[in-house]
Amino acid sequence: MDTPTLAAQQVTGMAAPRTAAPATPPLSRDERQALSRLFRQWPQMVSTERLIAPLPPLFLNLLDIDTGVAGDGRELAVLIARDASLEARLCALANLSAVAGAADRAADAASVVGSLGPVVTTSAALADLFLCWTRRWSTTPDRALPAALWQEYLVAAFCAREIAVALGEGMVSPDIAFAGGLVHDLGTLVLCAAEPGLMSRFIRTGYGHGTGLNREFVEAHSELGAATLMQCGAPAILCDVAARHHEGFSPEESALAMLVCVADHLHAQVAIRSRGQVTVPRDPPAGCFPDAGYALEDVLLAMGLQSGIDDILLRVARQGGLIRHLTPDRG
Repeated sequence: MDTPTLAAQQVTGMAAPRTAAPATPPLSRDERQALSRLFRQWPQMVSTERLIAPLPPLFLNLLDIDTGVAGDGRELAVLIARDASLEARLCALANLSAVAGAADRAADAASVVGSLGPVVTTSAALADLFLCWTRRWSTTPDRALPAALWQEYLVAAFCAREIAVALGEGMVSPDIAFAGGLVHDLGTLVLCAAEPGLMSRFIRTGYGHGTGLNREFVEAHSELGAATLMQCGAPAILCDVAARHHEGFSPEESALAMLVCVADHLHAQVAIRSRGQVTVPRDPPAGCFPDAGYALEDVLLAMGLQSGIDDILLRVARQGGLIRHLTPDRG
């Protein structure tokens, strides 16, 4: 398994944190009741005829390539070249990250793989394809919210990949782990598509943490995300991640679901180590987990991790610039 190249690590860092916005007014009684109805209706949302388009076939094809044994990346380059728009966007990314004078400009998929390496190229391609797919149907009334949510999913994905690499061969595929981190909260985006304004208020006021409304949300977005992924052709292992990422840690859970659950708790810790490259916005709040709530180091040790979690956090923090350039609509 290769590591991100120096060029990929030297992408310009994330912008400084925004000035905190005024406090968001709490949810009204009518809003709480409307949200409760929305969350209880998730089975009807799955069964409606307003189906979301299938996942891009290329997204699924990329998961069939093991970047740990992909050799010179020719198979990866051939796949990416099938989508001219994706190829162009990855060329732009590679050229942003290149050190001036250190390499030729990327002009095609093969030169992108040569510049970024198979691992970073695969991660960027998966993120780009998933983002473009969700943008076709998910919407919110404000610009900042999608960017904040997307950064959260990217941090979870990069953390999940690094945990999978640290756990070693045979536990979880790093590419599948990355994809699991991307898709685990798909149900939240589906709910945002159904009620954009109402869900924006729910997220900006803190996901109803500590209330029955939050418990309804956890069930709704987990089950809805899993059902939507299944409808859209995702592998069962990714559907399971969406369904189980709030279930905690036990022998009954899959290694991938537990790994993504850990990764979903790490946004704030990555931000602390990134020296401003990754930020945790105060408005909207980051993540449906207000704090870790678990001894994460103990969980990873129980899963077989030999090194400490701090190395994983630092590796992700060093990729903050790449995360920035994969995050859309930055304010």
